[in-house]
Amino acid sequence: AQGALPITNAPTGCVGLVVTDERFIFALRERNVAWCAQGNEADWSPTSTNQAGDQDIDTAGQIMCGKPITGGTLIFTTADVWIARYQGLPTVYGFYKAGADCGIVSKGAAVALDSRCVWMGPDGFYIYNGYVQSLPSDVADYVFSNINRQQFSKVSAFHNAGFNEVWWFY
Repeated sequence: AQGALPITNAPTGCVGLVVTDERFIFALRERNVAWCAQGNEADWSPTSTNQAGDQDIDTAGQIMCGKPITGGTLIFTTADVWIARYQGLPTVYGFYKAGADCGIVSKGAAVALDSRCVWMGPDGFYIYNGYVQSLPSDVADYVFSNINRQQFSKVSAFHNAGFNEVWWFY
């Protein structure tokens, strides 16, 4: 079996990709988000006839991953969380800091749930439901006093819909 093939003309040095509700592919780089023309993954050059573009993110962290939610696309860094909202031409997307000091520990540590998203940060759990707040947890003290921080990159999360829970494996 053949693995995934590179996307023609896509930016290099990406840490991940995310597809927005508007059918744009976001190429996530260290502190930059680039997107292709709507519905055309091979066209990454902005022109007057397409909506391709890119935006630098003003963060002290590094972009880790993104999650589409109802009403936007969350961009997670090691330091903070941003929301990208579709605005149409000429800017196409607006990027707004949704929360500070709430970065994510790994690319797999977040779960999107419609218009909400939950994730694991280096010192706690967080939820976005229109704004970022700490997520109360009965196990947070145990998890964060015992976790091997050198292994944060291995943290992954999933939605256990049968019990309306989010689980993190670490």
